[in-house]
Amino acid sequence: MAHFLTLVFVDPEQSLMSAHDAAVEMIWSHCTVDTIDNVGDDDETAYLDYKLDEFQLGGMFDGCLWDEEERKKLKDIGRKDSLGFLGDARPENNIRPVSQVRETALPASCITPDEQWHDLYALFDGERREKWSALRQKYPHHLLVSVDCQR
Repeated sequence: MAHFLTLVFVDPEQSLMSAHDAAVEMIWSHCTVDTIDNVGDDDETAYLDYKLDEFQLGGMFDGCLWDEEERKKLKDIGRKDSLGFLGDARPENNIRPVSQVRETALPASCITPDEQWHDLYALFDGERREKWSALRQKYPHHLLVSVDCQR
């Protein structure tokens, strides 16, 4: 299973937990499980449009929105449970205003406030950076939520 970073733009008026919940709601519609639940197991076309199988806040990208100096000050980065699996990430480590996110944070995909999925990974590096920059400029006052997606 491959992991990839998805950043979700959410309403800037949200609290940390509300922003987390809003991101989960937005990303859920792109998840296989939701697709299968809505159309049934018999419809093979249900699998064609999904973007991910599983996701979690932060995950292996825990704290990625912060620059290196700021990241050192965060609590429980990459926290693992007793079996060595990544535990639940802290929302404060993975939700930031767009204007405060480090410039080099470049996701494989993102979801905009209109719930549209933007696949950035398939673009050439220059195009990818340009599109990501344009999206950041379009939603400068929103919050970004980092999500570890697996497919």
